[in-house]
Amino acid sequence: MVNDALRRWRLSAPSPSGSGSPMTRAELAEAVNQYVWSTTGQHCTLDAATLARYERGMVGWPGETYRTGLRAVLGAASDAELGFRPTRRGAAAT
Repeated sequence: MVNDALRRWRLSAPSPSGSGSPMTRAELAEAVNQYVWSTTGQHCTLDAATLARYERGMVGWPGETYRTGLRAVLGAASDAELGFRPTRRGAAAT
């Protein structure tokens, strides 16, 4: 199932470039990686290709670190707002 919610959140966020365009997947990935580093000291490797997998619904429940970063950067109050749902087993994928 395609994750239109995450895509809408990303497209509603302004690009940090100041161009007036929406945030690209690469910009969002960098912002999440930076957020995680600055708040936890943990190195993250989220990239545009992985975000594309999230938006295509190939990953419905990313790891907690990535979900936390996405919520913080996009200003979402919950994982559900970003279109994420726990998997049947509750296992997280990256």
